[in-house]
Amino acid sequence: MSNHTPGPWETLFPGSRYICQSSNRDIIITEMVDFDKEYLSEYKANANLIAAAPEMLEYLEQLYWACEYDCDSLNRHEVAALIAKAKGES
Repeated sequence: MSNHTPGPWETLFPGSRYICQSSNRDIIITEMVDFDKEYLSEYKANANLIAAAPEMLEYLEQLYWACEYDCDSLNRHEVAALIAKAKGES
């Protein structure tokens, strides 16, 4: 069983809130009191990156096993380290 909320997630941007929403809960990324439009694209980019995290982890795990057989240009140990970091195991 994973220690994270599985995907898919989607991003929502209602008003001053930036939310990554999963099928079983909402995870609020930030609530902006003093809204600063200068950072709007950064807030949205961060929310989109976080929402993509479960799918990226799943892909990394598949890549790790594919590299067991054929991975000349990819270090399998680096992939394993990224998976452990994403799961909070490092």
